[in-house]
Amino acid sequence: MFTLRSRAVLFLSLFSIVVRANGFAQPKGDDSRTAIAQAEEYFSNGSFTSAVYLLDGILKNDPRNVPALTLLGRAYLAVKQFQEAERFFKRALAIETKNADANLGMSLILLFDNKLENAKQHALVALNDKSTRVDALNLLSQIAANQEKLDEARQYCEQILAIDSTHFDALSNLGVFYQKTGNEAKALAFFQKAAAFHPDNPSACHNLGVLYSNMGRLHDAIIALNTAARLDSLEARSVRTLGLLYLRSGLFREALTTFRRALERDFLDIESRVGAALTFWSLQEYDNALKEIDEIRSMGLRFKRMELFLANLYFQKKDYDQAIAFAEKDKKQNPAQAEGHYLLGILYRLKAQQDKADFEFEEVAAITKQNPKAALTFDVNSFFREE
Repeated sequence: MFTLRSRAVLFLSLFSIVVRANGFAQPKGDDSRTAIAQAEEYFSNGSFTSAVYLLDGILKNDPRNVPALTLLGRAYLAVKQFQEAERFFKRALAIETKNADANLGMSLILLFDNKLENAKQHALVALNDKSTRVDALNLLSQIAANQEKLDEARQYCEQILAIDSTHFDALSNLGVFYQKTGNEAKALAFFQKAAAFHPDNPSACHNLGVLYSNMGRLHDAIIALNTAARLDSLEARSVRTLGLLYLRSGLFREALTTFRRALERDFLDIESRVGAALTFWSLQEYDNALKEIDEIRSMGLRFKRMELFLANLYFQKKDYDQAIAFAEKDKKQNPAQAEGHYLLGILYRLKAQQDKADFEFEEVAAITKQNPKAALTFDVNSFFREE
């Protein structure tokens, strides 16, 4: 997926490339053809074990049956068993080097393994087959995006739309491309098309909600994110994003309620717990904020700049020794970031350790000289991973 800092979160439907049970070249022989069709039906209906068992039987009788090998590769890839998937795709390619389905599957595995050039070569082979051309273009756009070749990724998306003007990934990724390059009007147009063509796709509504939020259209963002949450009643993502929108808008009680909704969907959703802690921080309920962080730590989990957050919490509680301890940990982990040094400078000054305070402020001066935009204090975005 194209990536943006705390903006649109796109779920490029790459697994749909490998789980569709159509377009296979049929083997010779009525029995084999019937068995493959039955395996495809099992697979399409989610009967993984039945499909795998039947395909294994086909291969025992015909070890060189390429459609059976590629369907097994797809089956294991769909359940994220990459090594098994790769094994069957490679067996298929050893028999038929230009098999489009096997090349497509290998491209996806290599993409997940971040072997981008190799992934591209397999996708280019699949591009030559009409039945897999759109899926190959979709993969090539993802590969280019991961290589930061955004213009190339955009061109692949446009080629997809020339074939299928309703293609969800192409529309959505073009929306992300234009959002990232600052053209919100074009981004909005593509996101709206994606939502219009795919009204039941929660990611379409989610992306619209995130863009509306960035544009300052609070009401539209609330409606879109709530719609996304309704369309996917299990996923915490849109509910959490709505909580962050409420937090950034100063609607703190709504934010807390919404983060609790997200945690009901996913108890281990760290970012919702961090959001709740930040909300308590904003309400100056520092003990409640600490309880949220303690819950995260009790599960053996952590989040971005956790020690900086804890240092600030203890600073607000006037427990300067604890604050210094956590700020020192953050400084060791993030020596090039100004916030930890700045907080330590303040803390050491409060503890009358002026030499240490001066040293930290000198570090801040050196960092800000190199990067004038360096932040001295944290905000909501400081504690969330880049998406």
